[in-house]
Amino acid sequence: MALGIDLLTLQTLYTDRGYTGHLHADGVGLIHMNGRMYDPILGRFISADPLIQSPNNLQSLNRYSYVMNNPLSYTDPTGYSWSKFRDKWLKPIAVVALAVYTGGLAAGALTPTISCTAGLTMTQTIAMAATSSAVMGGGMTLVNGGSFKDATKNAFKGAVTGAISGAMFGGIASAYATPQGSQWALGRVGWNAAAGGTSSIMSDGSFKDGAKIAGLFAASAYTYNKLVEYDATWESGDYAVDKRKNAMPNQYRNNIGFQGQGVGNPKEWFLPKSMGGGLDLREGGAISSAVNKIPGINAVAGLHDVFQVGWGKLGDQYRNNFFLNVGGMGVATVATAPALLSDPNALHAYFQHKQSKNIRLGNHNNEY
Repeated sequence: MALGIDLLTLQTLYTDRGYTGHLHADGVGLIHMNGRMYDPILGRFISADPLIQSPNNLQSLNRYSYVMNNPLSYTDPTGYSWSKFRDKWLKPIAVVALAVYTGGLAAGALTPTISCTAGLTMTQTIAMAATSSAVMGGGMTLVNGGSFKDATKNAFKGAVTGAISGAMFGGIASAYATPQGSQWALGRVGWNAAAGGTSSIMSDGSFKDGAKIAGLFAASAYTYNKLVEYDATWESGDYAVDKRKNAMPNQYRNNIGFQGQGVGNPKEWFLPKSMGGGLDLREGGAISSAVNKIPGINAVAGLHDVFQVGWGKLGDQYRNNFFLNVGGMGVATVATAPALLSDPNALHAYFQHKQSKNIRLGNHNNEY
């Protein structure tokens, strides 16, 4: 060049980032790949990847190579994996879901008269959150081919980050708890997103990815609450009640099946001859009662009922349309799943609300 300076030197005058966007530590001749250091002369990492991305691919078994020796097709934003799905979606989802779940334990200690985890102290709940995250961090390292040293390191890191993340989500859940259950507002969606981003950073992810997943979960719960007028829960519904056609779902009741045709007998699979025979698909029938045992399915049915009410307002031809009905079930399932994962009270309800449900419903579990 006329100025006596090469392109590489010119680049370093303006940025310390290279081709993949990673930090170039020119003083030691290495590239900081976030998770590990890379030697561009050797073309290898200086430490082994604790994860074996694809055990059936021979290139993946070299844990010192970069993106399976195929840098023109892939990049590695974290230094641990070339999979965008794992780093952008799967890992943040796992981190946020675990943080929300253990956060529910913390909420139980903060508000024992409201939350379903009454009886646990704050120390116990944080210890449980730390233990869960430690097991996940260390266990996943071993499963993916990492060393015992790496597993121990990740277990300790998981314990610390799990305790902090659980306390954050628990504090948020406690702040919005009421004697009638959790309360959803746009402010809580924002706080959950912020907590999710923070949890992701502590787990070597990005704030953006964690906030995106936690915000999605919280927004789903908020939307469910506003549409159905109660929270999504893993609980099975109790005995069905007779509802008119186009009626909104009943909280705590079995909402699975056809409505407006009376309540089915939980011991009978078929309609009586006076009603034409055939399978009894009414709410409360044997089929409805069997499906109702699946955790979370009654929450899906509640949102589906709201869809059906909307179609019914347009006319019976829409409400009774097979494709709109079945399609609505799929949409309700996809929309309800993140709502169930967003609220620690919802996660614990299926396992710990049995006794309180019997009390509030007058113990009518076998009533028909």
